[in-house]
Amino acid sequence: MKTQRKTGVDYLKELDEIKLSEKSLKAHVDQRLRELFTIYPEAEISIIGGNGVEQMRCKDITAEWFDNLSTWGMIKYIQSIEKWSARKEKVEQLKIYNE
Repeated sequence: MKTQRKTGVDYLKELDEIKLSEKSLKAHVDQRLRELFTIYPEAEISIIGGNGVEQMRCKDITAEWFDNLSTWGMIKYIQSIEKWSARKEKVEQLKIYNE
């Protein structure tokens, strides 16, 4: 039984599909991060830059900042905001005592 080996054209086609998928993922991640910045303007995130780590609020971030982020970086900031919101919005049930 003969097996069909992939050709250079097959690999190029596969690579194009992966790049398109990555571009789509980046767009979705970017959209979600911007959405979280709008929902949680007071959320504090740690920005790692040339001057070390700096705490900033989402409302203080400029639009240009987004353009320089990698997809991985965006995902890390999304996780950071989600953790922040979970801590801030933690609701504790009141205990009701029978008298």
